Amino acid sequence: MTADGELIRADDTQNVDLFWAARGAGPGYCGIITRFHLRTRPIPVGLSSMVQAFPVDKYADVLGWLCAEQHSIPDTVHLVAISSVPQFPIPGHPDGELLFVVWAVAFCNSEDESRAALAPLTEGPFANHALFAIDPHPTTLQNEYAFVDSSHPSGYRYRVDSAWVDGAPSQIVAASSRLVLERPRNEPGHTFFQFALPHEGPDIAMSLKTDVMIGTYVIYEDSASDEIHRDWLLSAMQDLEPLTIGQYWGDSDQQNRRVKCLTDASWTRLQQIRAERDPDGVFEEYLAGESGFDNTNAWEAVTDRMDAGR
Repeated sequence: MTADGELIRADDTQNVDLFWAARGAGPGYCGIITRFHLRTRPIPVGLSSMVQAFPVDKYADVLGWLCAEQHSIPDTVHLVAISSVPQFPIPGHPDGELLFVVWAVAFCNSEDESRAALAPLTEGPFANHALFAIDPHPTTLQNEYAFVDSSHPSGYRYRVDSAWVDGAPSQIVAASSRLVLERPRNEPGHTFFQFALPHEGPDIAMSLKTDVMIGTYVIYEDSASDEIHRDWLLSAMQDLEPLTIGQYWGDSDQQNRRVKCLTDASWTRLQQIRAERDPDGVFEEYLAGESGFDNTNAWEAVTDRMDAGR
């Protein structure tokens, strides 16, 4: 539904501007999507997953290795590392203490292919340091979604943030140490690192990516803790700013931290589309504080102003 109330179809042959913008404009999209169609793919018959759980004091070694070696892992593998307090007893691990967990899912066409794809992890230099490991095994999408859902309980309050980071592995390890080691331990939240995301794909608005995306969720029950958790998260995310290119819309809070979400070219193109499709501003702007969203990293804008004043 367009700003003037017309119901139209957008795809790669018609209304291509709105089709492009719908995939990445985030909360500033200038239309209402009433229906969408997906192209499905067969579920790989060799779908397999594995888990390795390390003492959190091993995070620097494990994370540094993953950052450096991620491109040796086939692109059929979905690879995530997570810092969290387990919500169930772990033999030999003190209750309430953090773990650093590596979780990988191989989307392959046979179990043998999946085991080969996951071999860089199962045979990696730190595999023997794991407190426990679940070796590659057949799985289903339902099982893997259930695993993810267990880390995101309903009925709680959430503080979230994220960063696309670019830097040497040692820099990423150092900059994320507070998020990994000092995060609240009496809540079911987590900090995660997602690796080797595909850079190839269709031309869409959401084109800002790096090899490592860091996201953090502070999950709690008491609304009286809102400011405490907000301030801790904002402070910890500042450590990443020298490496931060931007962030992911879905894990953002632009009212409290202004961070770029699109490339400069995509932002310029989106602004042109919004001006043409919604000249009267029928649809709300981004919810991004008094100054609004301008697709900049706030700390870089401050530096630019200081340089200009010299």
